[in-house]
Amino acid sequence: MYRAFLLTLLISQQWSAVTAGFLQKPQPSKATDWSRGEAAWKEAMDAHDVPKSLWTQPNYCDARVMHSSAPLTLLFGLSTFWEEIKNYRAASGAASDKPLEIHVPGSAYPFEGRSDWSLLASHKPADIPAVRIVLVLGTPWHEDNVPVMKAAKEYNEWAGPEMKAMKKLSESEESSNNEDDNEDDFEDDEESDSFLQIDAKGRPEVGRITEDESIMCDASSSMAQGDKVFKKADLCRNHGNGLEVVCVEKYYQDAVADLPKPDLVVMNSPGFPQLARRSWDQVLRPLLDSKVPIMVNDILNSGETVKDIYDTTGKVMPTPGSKWKVTTGLGEGGLTLGAMTAYEANEVGGWRSPFPIYIRKQGSDTGKSLMVQLFRGRKANAAPWEVPSTTAMSALKKFVEGVDWVTALDQDEANAAEVKMSLEFPCSTAYNQAMYNLYHKDVKQKLERMTRRHRVKESWKPMLEQLGLTGKPRQTPWTVEEWAFIITKLKFSAF
Repeated sequence: MYRAFLLTLLISQQWSAVTAGFLQKPQPSKATDWSRGEAAWKEAMDAHDVPKSLWTQPNYCDARVMHSSAPLTLLFGLSTFWEEIKNYRAASGAASDKPLEIHVPGSAYPFEGRSDWSLLASHKPADIPAVRIVLVLGTPWHEDNVPVMKAAKEYNEWAGPEMKAMKKLSESEESSNNEDDNEDDFEDDEESDSFLQIDAKGRPEVGRITEDESIMCDASSSMAQGDKVFKKADLCRNHGNGLEVVCVEKYYQDAVADLPKPDLVVMNSPGFPQLARRSWDQVLRPLLDSKVPIMVNDILNSGETVKDIYDTTGKVMPTPGSKWKVTTGLGEGGLTLGAMTAYEANEVGGWRSPFPIYIRKQGSDTGKSLMVQLFRGRKANAAPWEVPSTTAMSALKKFVEGVDWVTALDQDEANAAEVKMSLEFPCSTAYNQAMYNLYHKDVKQKLERMTRRHRVKESWKPMLEQLGLTGKPRQTPWTVEEWAFIITKLKFSAF
């Protein structure tokens, strides 16, 4: 069953009261469609930019940014590789009256849900009858490098299948711990309409970063005020005029059978191949087999081989909108590339998005959705998928249930529940290989530190050799049972 959500937005070229007055110059009567390439996204950038440079400095509490970053990043993608998507639609036999179907697994209300998707639909070519955005929300209220959204009346941290499962696994954890003093940051503001008169010439709005790295916006900010009136039902519906937004609070693998086939799949900071993100394996394999274009947008932190993530000159970073040769050591984009390489996926290319959310943190800055990559299908000689049998999974589940993950992870019950649930997913050797490639060096360094401190037991040596951490190097991925040893004995938790 679809559920609607999103902020109140207007369709076509009309702007809501929240965004009215933010334009540097009037929108053209007809927006340039994305089939015309960079002219479309540059037009959108000109319309949203302000003299103080909205997209080149910290901007994470600015409503203009939160409403437009996701849809304009997608507009940039469509403008850049539209031919790939057109070719896929043609090859899949899409009828001329079929809407452009875009699936966004891993969505959440605080990011995709705050977005004005009409900003994308207004740029559709004439031969595309409509744009249908399907937001698939396994963890609906998950906040990943965006402001917290607890001011929303419908906020429910335990909504969605993943959080419900985690709650069941960690019932002893007091959920009241999540009802912290953040409420003070959202005290009612008597002048609730004051955010409508934000000076378009002012700098982008920012807030503060808490010790646990939550992003807090001032109660009087446009972001916080907008959250107070947020309703799921406002925009997740068919708006007519070429835009439909559908929202499904399920895992993508559980929802996809009931959805039309996508023309493009978009993922924002999916986090694979991290250990706690193993459920993505069930999503990636069918998508790669279908050869549907997959657009992945990732964050980059300053210091991850790039010191100045704000650079627009081309000296340190690619200029906004230009191609980017992503490497496996380059932030989250590198994680994505490493995983897709293990899956033997075809890499179409990488680019720098012109529409990032910039966050200034203690000692490091973050650019959300700064890195854009496109993949499509697998290499011609790719090996067949290898997945555990039902019998093997039954035995594996029993093994995982028997491990004391809470003790192994220093009484962190939430983390233990997440790790336990993730290890119970049936996972292909491709994901396990990507995970091994990601963590092998860090696990070996942890062992070396323990060895220097004389904390390695003699009885562990056969297993350590089997893991390839001593003696002959190993290339094959670690099994779940071996990961249990790494976590419980070596106390490795840097995932």
